[in-house]
Amino acid sequence: MEKVKEAYTLDTYAIIAYLKKEGGGEQVRTLLEKAKKKDVVLFVHEINLGEVQYIVHRESGEKESDKLIAWLRECPITFVGLEDNILSRAAKIKAVYPISFADAFAAATTILKDSILLTGDPEFKPMEKIVKIKWLK
Repeated sequence: MEKVKEAYTLDTYAIIAYLKKEGGGEQVRTLLEKAKKKDVVLFVHEINLGEVQYIVHRESGEKESDKLIAWLRECPITFVGLEDNILSRAAKIKAVYPISFADAFAAATTILKDSILLTGDPEFKPMEKIVKIKWLK
C-alpha cells in the first residue's frame, strides 16, 4: 500500500515570504523541493495566485508579475479553482471569521483538500480549531 503523502496549502503570505526571502521563506523552499521529489503535495488557490500577482505587479511591474506567475505555474503545485464547493466554504468562513476574502479561499482549500495551511499571517490565529496550520518561522 502506498503511503499517503503530506499535503500543504500555501497562502499568499507564504509565497511572498519565499519570493522576498523573508522569514519562513526557507520552509517554503524546502516544501517545493520535497514536492519536486513527489514527497509532498502542494496546493495554492487561484485567488491567492491572483493576490500574489497583483502584489508583485504593484511592487515590481507587470512584466515581473507575468514572469513570476509563469514560473509558479511550472512549480510542482496543484492550483485549485472554484471546485469541490470551495466558493461556498470560503464564503461561510469569511462570514464567521475576520479574514480577507483571499485568506478565506486559502482556508477553504486547506479544509477541502485535507491539507495543512503554511502561513505566517496572524489573521489565521482564530481559525486554529478548524484549520490545520503550520506557522512560518
